[in-house]
Amino acid sequence: MSTKRTTELDRTIGTRIALLRKAKGLSQTAVGNAIGVTFQQQQKYENGANRIPASRMHAMAELLEVSVSELYGEHTSEGASEVLGFLNISGAAEVVQIYSSVSPEIRKGMLSALRAIASVAEIAKTARADAASGSGAQRDETAIAAGAQPPLPMSKEAGPQARL
Repeated sequence: MSTKRTTELDRTIGTRIALLRKAKGLSQTAVGNAIGVTFQQQQKYENGANRIPASRMHAMAELLEVSVSELYGEHTSEGASEVLGFLNISGAAEVVQIYSSVSPEIRKGMLSALRAIASVAEIAKTARADAASGSGAQRDETAIAAGAQPPLPMSKEAGPQARL
């Protein structure tokens, strides 16, 4: 008699369920109650420690508003795999949960703020890369030759110094 062990697929399905559950802001207890198991059993499903019976997988898919095939990673809508990968990033599921809990007006403001933060982060990243490669100084010289004002000299103690 062979013992049915969990497989990599069981762990993959469990991970997808956990990501979708977190994105919906549901606890393991809430999902467990909805499908008729304890939170400990739900935790085992998500960790891939136990296999999920077909009837429970169907109930979970309905609760999470996805198809059973999407839990398997098949027939996912375009970009769904990318989204699930994104949700693996620390804090991403919480951001999605918060975003979905606020009004459309607040969401619009959140997106604007995030875009501004991302833009500043990209500028800082480019500046660090330029400083590391020395190309920032070369670009400044090119800009000055084209008629731009030279950058202000920097003092470690005082910051930008006034032009005289």
